[in-house]
Amino acid sequence: MMGKQNIPIRGHVPEESNFHATLSLTAQQNSILQNHLEQAGPTAKYPSPEIQNELLDITASQILNAVVPDCKRAQCYAFVADESTYIGVKEEISLCAHFVDKKEDGKHYVQEEFLTFVHAENGTSADSLTAQFLDALNNIGFSVDKMRA
Repeated sequence: MMGKQNIPIRGHVPEESNFHATLSLTAQQNSILQNHLEQAGPTAKYPSPEIQNELLDITASQILNAVVPDCKRAQCYAFVADESTYIGVKEEISLCAHFVDKKEDGKHYVQEEFLTFVHAENGTSADSLTAQFLDALNNIGFSVDKMRA
């Protein structure tokens, strides 16, 4: 939900973060979660940044597992990679897929899906970025055979 709204998960104080606010709001509608938050000990609530990162990784994996098969069904696809500087001096590549997807209603839809971020650990030369881009596609499970752009 926070990603969809483009708001950060963490705040300056963990107890006042957007993650905790969303968790509290969700607990109002979910009695199991509400009971857990009220009765579990502080360490059993799993509020740490490490747990939040793990939840994000699991969610990202599930989304990727839903998007990649749609893209692979397309006759061809295009990828967009963009390099930017992340906090401090870390260089990062964002990778998106563009493809035409035929839905159950028989209509075709142009899709644009974010796939992943890749840390540009080996520099930002054209050769280095290309190698990291192709490695990322390979790790996700894409073949360049159907790549057209």
